[in-house]
Amino acid sequence: KMAESDLIVKTFVLRRVFPVCAVLIVLYIFKKNSKRINGVVSAYILNRAVPSLNNATKSQKQKLFSELGDQQRTLGRDLKILEIGAGSGANFEFYPPNSTVTCLDPNQYFQGYLEENSEKHGLNVNFLKGYAEKMDAVENDTFDAVTCTLVLCSVRDVKKSLDEVRRVLKPVF
Repeated sequence: KMAESDLIVKTFVLRRVFPVCAVLIVLYIFKKNSKRINGVVSAYILNRAVPSLNNATKSQKQKLFSELGDQQRTLGRDLKILEIGAGSGANFEFYPPNSTVTCLDPNQYFQGYLEENSEKHGLNVNFLKGYAEKMDAVENDTFDAVTCTLVLCSVRDVKKSLDEVRRVLKPVF
């Protein structure tokens, strides 16, 4: 009788209690780390989507970024570019080689992908965690160009973002 009741309890615990506890532990871990998990997953998915996104928009982006090469030739030096919402570096293939690109993005988990993708395109990359509306870590009159694609639709304040862009761009003489 004792062995039979032990088996019933053991079976109940393994089939009912253990799975519920396991689910509760997983939910607790997700809740505690939801921002991190969301950031890691978002960065991974967007990095995987970059090649097909660029294939779909290649001619538009080539046109859009063609003036950067002209600007580099006119200045006679490598460009300093700030890319807002750089993600994993979808625009890197369109920048002039040897440019220094500062990537501003709220998702710090893009940094590894940015470094990996910058090597493919001969760029020097720095990463800044931040938002377009508040670029406190960026000094005035620092960049030759500021770029952002598929970003302004998701910023909290477009006017503040554009004011920050004006502040960090070098004056044109």
